[in-house]
Amino acid sequence: MIAMIFFMQAGVVFGQADDSVRTQINESLTNTGVRVDIDTTKSIGTVVGGVIQVALGLLGLIFLILFTYGAFKWMEAQGEEKKVTEARTLMFQAIIGMAIVLGSYALTEFFLGALKDAAGVK
Repeated sequence: MIAMIFFMQAGVVFGQADDSVRTQINESLTNTGVRVDIDTTKSIGTVVGGVIQVALGLLGLIFLILFTYGAFKWMEAQGEEKKVTEARTLMFQAIIGMAIVLGSYALTEFFLGALKDAAGVK
């Protein structure tokens, strides 16, 4: 009986220690972020969303460059069937790549939206 009371008290003390350690770590990280001029009010979801947005912008730029390069190759082919075929293939591959990126983005948005709705998050 005495041992059980001791262990119950120890659990309460250790639980409080965990909270104080977490609080100290959070305060230290926030202070470090303020010192290096980082916006500490953003959540990890906001940061990851920003990174994904930049990555999709870069992929769109790559698509545009590849498609334009394929179009120039087609114009410079001067009717040579082999060069025209290479240019068409490049343009087709750029379109397929962009479709894959947009499809994966759409699926991710759909499933994350469904998970948010199921969890009741707004």
